[in-house]
Amino acid sequence: MKMRRFFERFVVTLTICHCVLSKKESLLERGLRDLRALGTSWLPQMPSAAISLTEQNDDHLVIARLKTLIDSELKRSVQHFSVQAQGNESRTDIIMSQLKRITSEMELLIIRDGRVYIKTKKTLTVESSDKRFHFVKMMTEIAAKNRLPNVVLIVSFTSTGGIRSSLKDLPRFVIAKKYGYDQPGILIPNPYFFDGSLFKNWANDILDLRAKRKYLEQKKIKLKPQVFWRGKVHWDSNNTRKCSSDEDGLLARLEAISLSINSTHLWDSKCNIQCIFYFNASSACARAYATELGQQDVRYVFENASLVSEQRHYEKSEYGNWMFNLNLPGSTAGSYSRNLNHLWFNGAVVVLWDWPSVEFYYPALADGTTHISVNHSNAIAVVDIVRKNEALRSRLRHFASLIGENFLCPKCIAQYIIRALKVYRRELSYDTIFDSDAFFVENVSCEKGELYAIDIDNSTTTNNLKFECRIVDCSKWRKVHSVW
Repeated sequence: MKMRRFFERFVVTLTICHCVLSKKESLLERGLRDLRALGTSWLPQMPSAAISLTEQNDDHLVIARLKTLIDSELKRSVQHFSVQAQGNESRTDIIMSQLKRITSEMELLIIRDGRVYIKTKKTLTVESSDKRFHFVKMMTEIAAKNRLPNVVLIVSFTSTGGIRSSLKDLPRFVIAKKYGYDQPGILIPNPYFFDGSLFKNWANDILDLRAKRKYLEQKKIKLKPQVFWRGKVHWDSNNTRKCSSDEDGLLARLEAISLSINSTHLWDSKCNIQCIFYFNASSACARAYATELGQQDVRYVFENASLVSEQRHYEKSEYGNWMFNLNLPGSTAGSYSRNLNHLWFNGAVVVLWDWPSVEFYYPALADGTTHISVNHSNAIAVVDIVRKNEALRSRLRHFASLIGENFLCPKCIAQYIIRALKVYRRELSYDTIFDSDAFFVENVSCEKGELYAIDIDNSTTTNNLKFECRIVDCSKWRKVHSVW
């Protein structure tokens, strides 16, 4: 009799568990269906990146497939620049003709015998705004831990990736593409993963974000149910330059912060850096923005500037106090924003403004799985659906974390860069040329004040490594097998 009662209770327990599980599954499916009903989309979405509910229980399988998508796009972007030698033209001739076409917005990056150099006529500085310095610093750190292949490559540090049609056939590495994957360029990581210090500062940053996320979970601290964003909005309607098509990132930011005025229960996006809201209704600039954004919203933003601005700095770890973390296009040109680098580690739902620009890991992203995509028209409705659906939020947070841990960790970034360099050498048949000392000595000039390298001072006991720029000694550059 006791055994019979035990089995009866066991069956009842299983039934209850099954019902609860089914309820969670149906809740998730309902949330995804509600998002589809809104017609949400994300411009850079690759159809093959969508992760089905049946796949989500095997993270290793998912990550392996997403990595394949990233590498496939990398290979495709390199093959775009493949050219055949004409007549007596050699591969060296092709490379040299390409190097002669470098514009002022590009730099020449050289990796030879494990050392990283940058050839530039502009003084290389350690200023926080010098993307060239941070990128070379990042490459130097990677070279200190890995054997990088010999290579000479053109790098564009513009946020847009360069859009001149005359340069569409010039092989170059870019940190972002403003208009999507079809824009020519080979994507590499932006240099703002803690200003290029991957294995020290960026690694410590990730540890801090993980610790904050774990603390919030263990203490079961209730998160603020709004979409959080803080950043720069510098808008002067009398400045005609700010009305050009190149400033569309500013328009997106105006659209986003305008939602904070009447939807404070769901939206907490404000300016806290260089907040300038000078509105002249009669100016051509104001009229142009009013046409795109809507006269009412434009007026709201400027009449209620105090509601969309805040003079306070937030640490990265504080972003995790909110349920949603928003990323917006760059403050001017509207391409990538360094803000996104750390959002994948916060434990929040990542919200991306629907925008065509892409970075190197974007082929792995899927709207409704790794993040949610919003625009000015549907943002409140989309966020409201996710806020009310715990199962959907849990799935989004889980896959956002997978993106950070598997594609943006220090080792992940280093491995991608190494793969990118190898694919570049192999697909364009440059490998044997770049492995020749004669190519560097004969074709890459070393003029004082132009060729820089960066030294890492490992003697410091702090977490911050010391980086110093050094102009290359040309006499040593010419010595084969003895650059330094």
